[in-house]
Amino acid sequence: MDNFIQTSRKPSSPTRRMKRSSEQTLLTFVRKPRVINPRLFIIDTSVVIKWFSLENEKNIKESLDVLIRIKKGEITVFSPDFLLIETANIAYKKKHLKSVRIKEIINRLKGCGIKFVEFERGETDKLLEIMEKYKTTAYDGLYLLLAKEKKCKLLTFDDELLRIKNLTVGIDNVVRD
Repeated sequence: MDNFIQTSRKPSSPTRRMKRSSEQTLLTFVRKPRVINPRLFIIDTSVVIKWFSLENEKNIKESLDVLIRIKKGEITVFSPDFLLIETANIAYKKKHLKSVRIKEIINRLKGCGIKFVEFERGETDKLLEIMEKYKTTAYDGLYLLLAKEKKCKLLTFDDELLRIKNLTVGIDNVVRD
């Protein structure tokens, strides 16, 4: 019932009625609109890894602009703490960085202003629902679940995730503000 607003009005048609004292009232339930905070985002590794990229990749400037906005306090960003592990994995396996450099990256991420959120074991059912509904991996599902819970959008470069319009946003929508 948390997602609904209860309103009452006089009945105008034969619908569900409930008696309250001696008068008749019609109870209608209207779904609360999902309010999206335009300054609150979930961020994934596709954006974060570009902050430390040594290669000629697309969107490095836009990604760094997001980091600047985080540090200035213009936007608030959350991420599952899994982002640290995923970043380390990409830095090691795909970028072929040494462990010393990866440790530096992880330490900088911990202090950059991202608010890290632990995954609660009790949320496994919700995660599985997200995975099934959006046909995604558990890893991507963590970001989507957090976006849903925080009532905000996931900021990503991942084209597959960007197809989920109600939970994701491209970086160009954040940087141009």
